[in-house]
Amino acid sequence: MFRGPSPGVAAPVVSNPQDPQLATSILQSVASQAQSQPGSSMQATNSLTGPLHIITNPASFNHFLKVHRAAVALFTAPQTCPPCRVIEPVFNRLAEEKGIREGRNGAAFATVDINVGMGQSLAREWGIRATPTFIFFLDGKKVCWSYNSVTSYTDFF
Repeated sequence: MFRGPSPGVAAPVVSNPQDPQLATSILQSVASQAQSQPGSSMQATNSLTGPLHIITNPASFNHFLKVHRAAVALFTAPQTCPPCRVIEPVFNRLAEEKGIREGRNGAAFATVDINVGMGQSLAREWGIRATPTFIFFLDGKKVCWSYNSVTSYTDFF
């Protein structure tokens, strides 16, 4: 449901939503706010350096695949999918244990919530029809996928 702006609060004005300078400006603003508040961290900025990447659009997913040689993506819908909620802690633990660390090789781990951002279009692009679905990538190419259980693929690492 759409809600209009609150009385007395100006609505943001976006001249061109695909303007790269605008996107850069917004990202720099968010980064400076995060750095100006020591001790506080935001989930989105943690995912840039942490073991688990949060993907919300096709561009970030494509970049994720380009940057990492070995990658695992979990397509999920935790608000409406009980199996997704059950497997998420296992996936997070694997990301901690088997993910890329400084001075150590490993796989990159990402979650794509199909109900957040452009998750639906990303799921369509990769042919996701059920959640949870795991896709394993090597050099940006899909090598295998499953919508059963990640525990059967722990030997992949």
